[in-house]
Amino acid sequence: MGRAAMSMMEDTTAPRDRLRHFTDTVGSIVGKLLPQNDSVPQFVGKIAEMAISLANDLTVEQMVFRSSFVDHGTDPRQVAVDVVDERQVGKVLLCTFPGFWRLVKIDGRIQQMAIRRPSVELQSAFE
Repeated sequence: MGRAAMSMMEDTTAPRDRLRHFTDTVGSIVGKLLPQNDSVPQFVGKIAEMAISLANDLTVEQMVFRSSFVDHGTDPRQVAVDVVDERQVGKVLLCTFPGFWRLVKIDGRIQQMAIRRPSVELQSAFE
């Protein structure tokens, strides 16, 4: 949801307004999925702040670590992912948790070793 909301944001949005615009957009989406609750905007704001903090921490460590999400429509056979329910089929519908990778040097080449592969839900989970 967050990536979709970010893609809907205009590039002209002032940096100081981006977090508010982002939390308003995601809050609107989440609010439609949950029963009426006045605490949704605060919840979305807290999650957004934690995601930003995690991204900042990972940026500091990006010489050694990487994180990744799997995009909607990706063929799960082409990338390293965890599908919790092995009965699911189809392409990736939703990435539910990012993957974390450690960069290592093997035989003189930098390679990514999975610490945790991204978790995904496939299309058949929602049919």
